[in-house]
Amino acid sequence: PMGEWSRSRKMTARVQAHGAMGDVMRGYGLSDIPEGEEGTDADQYSVIIDHRRLASSAGHIYQKPVISCESYTWLRVPLFTVTLEMMKGATDSSFLDGINQIVNQGYSYSPPGVGWVFYASTMVNHNNIWWRHYKYLAGYIQRTAALLLQGVSVNPIAVYVPLADIYAHYGLGSLVIDHEIDARLGPELFQDLRRAGYDFDLINDDALARIATVQDGTLRAGTAAYSAVIVPGVEHMPPESLRRLAEFARSGGLLIFMERLPGSAPGVKDQESRTAHLRQILHSIWVNGQSAINSSQNAGKGKAVLAADRAAALKAIEAELTPDFKIVAAGDSSNKARQSAVENVGFAHRKDGNADFYFLSNISHDPQDLRVQFDVGHRVPQRWNPEAHSIEETLVFDYVDLPKAKVTEVQIHLDPMDSCFVAFGAARESPLLTGTDCAGPLRVEKVGKRTRVTGFAPQSGRYFVRDGKGKTHRFAVKQMPEIVAVKGPWKLTLGGQPAVTLNDLQSWGELPQGKTYSGWGTYEATFEVEELQDGVEWLIDLGSVHETAEVFLNGVDLGAAWKGLRRLPCGDALRKGSNHLKVEVGNLWIQRAQSLVKSDFKAVAETFGIRWGTYGEKKLRRLPPSGLLGPVRLLPRKRFSLAI
Repeated sequence: PMGEWSRSRKMTARVQAHGAMGDVMRGYGLSDIPEGEEGTDADQYSVIIDHRRLASSAGHIYQKPVISCESYTWLRVPLFTVTLEMMKGATDSSFLDGINQIVNQGYSYSPPGVGWVFYASTMVNHNNIWWRHYKYLAGYIQRTAALLLQGVSVNPIAVYVPLADIYAHYGLGSLVIDHEIDARLGPELFQDLRRAGYDFDLINDDALARIATVQDGTLRAGTAAYSAVIVPGVEHMPPESLRRLAEFARSGGLLIFMERLPGSAPGVKDQESRTAHLRQILHSIWVNGQSAINSSQNAGKGKAVLAADRAAALKAIEAELTPDFKIVAAGDSSNKARQSAVENVGFAHRKDGNADFYFLSNISHDPQDLRVQFDVGHRVPQRWNPEAHSIEETLVFDYVDLPKAKVTEVQIHLDPMDSCFVAFGAARESPLLTGTDCAGPLRVEKVGKRTRVTGFAPQSGRYFVRDGKGKTHRFAVKQMPEIVAVKGPWKLTLGGQPAVTLNDLQSWGELPQGKTYSGWGTYEATFEVEELQDGVEWLIDLGSVHETAEVFLNGVDLGAAWKGLRRLPCGDALRKGSNHLKVEVGNLWIQRAQSLVKSDFKAVAETFGIRWGTYGEKKLRRLPPSGLLGPVRLLPRKRFSLAI
């Protein structure tokens, strides 16, 4: 009724169905915009079933293209400890779970001089210290979400939601069904799928009974198309759901029962007849402990598997389906480096007509150098960078023929907390470069019969590129300038306080005037550059920053360093001889908040309930550091160019 009422008044109903005692996926489907939610420590690569995947799965199945998320809620406890970098990580984690609209939590209001703060708020408003740099995160979200709204999500695996088992075990009562689904299914199966390169949706009984259709080995529901369905340890299942899954398996799909086969129908009404119907359907696909679908009469048309555990289930999937996104190598090509990559780099795949595009994010503080196989056939990739709103058209890639598919293998570098899109159009030209040990980006172009490769090397040494014919070309980068350390002394000004001189960079908390200071501080120093070589670009590396910084070199604004590696290109601002560096750094409100006398909200709470920063509050073990900690350095990158 609320959705109908909203639409009749030309409005949309954006609904958080989680927290209900019913089928929350159906609840999401009744809204115009299903909305999930984040929680504490959501700024990491993790699959969140209860508050995100149920919402995004429902969006795909019930054809709700905009899938929202209440973001940054209680991202850190206590209040005033959330950084823009944390928000970037939480944003990407939501995008990887199928979200494509971010709703800030929040812009809470307080009368001037009162200081009321909503207990779950990240204070995404003009009062926050990092507000002047929030525009960088907002612009990134705008561009990324706009792309994630195009086309449809590609999730080839469906995992059945055992709603009947949850009701049978607990009764209706006042269950928070999404939490119970999450607890019953656990995270391990979903983490295994993602790390193996498969994305998934959850599917409910309502969708199987009313919406899903079967066509040539594919289970279709809304915009979703599933090649495999996993039924995880289910005891009770409506016969209508099993009938659809049996039809799917007989038509050529992969149906996996984990741990056991369903034994009975749910509910009390017509229990015996419905259970008999369920077993009759089950007998049609499973006879005397063997799959009837896998018989010689149905060879090649489909497969039903009883897997002992999730490892066996994943093995069955890998035998039938090519991974959509597979990290085949990382870093130094060791197993340890690859494991680190699959645990921290996630993907979301969307398809729009003949175009495929993958959103990738490295939600970690380590750089990742990857070789990734994309299941898109043999097609030329591009890298789209939503933060810098730029496109790289010449990537290092190769075409690989696997037993069941043709894939494109792409070499990708991701900085800490970095993300991008890898897009594939219709182009199928042969690759010019298939490998290199130079992280790039590279410019690759045909010059007559030869290929010219141009890029920047971070240090002296020998490098290689491998051309499209498999031939390796080696070259040397020599006479790289030395790294320039900016040692100070530093003049530091905190707000309107008198400036102090620092011989060594240290946290404001170690300074008498900085212990309780929250706001912006300005660092100034001079340094010498003996020589500027042609063909060398310089980066200013701030080292450790708490939390966001803006850099001015010789009066030129180099931009903001607010996440990941706090590095910015110097461009033409750097000059030979003496240089003046100014760095403005903003910390967090927690330093000031911890020093204030705690307000007494008892009278207000008795009237209105606890809605301020005391509900769920936790004590902070130690205050985070503040300011510029460095070391501050100038890093050279030397241009190279070779014709192969």
